[in-house]
Amino acid sequence: MTEQTITFLSAVYDLHETGMFMMSMPHNGRLTEEEYNECYNEITGTTEDGTVILSNDVSGFTVTYAQAAAKYDEMVG
Repeated sequence: MTEQTITFLSAVYDLHETGMFMMSMPHNGRLTEEEYNECYNEITGTTEDGTVILSNDVSGFTVTYAQAAAKYDEMVG
């Protein structure tokens, strides 16, 4: 049996209903709010040619930094 590593990404994934997001920086430890807001992008759709459309509008995030940080802290206990 292998032990699962808990990352900040794990916390975000657990909270995100659709899994339609991307994070663009290392996320193995607890991120700061600034780091999270810089690297977290919601996938809001696709173009006609299948390219994903990303949004980094913090006010529209499905999973906020506060939610992700609380979940991460809970998971690493």
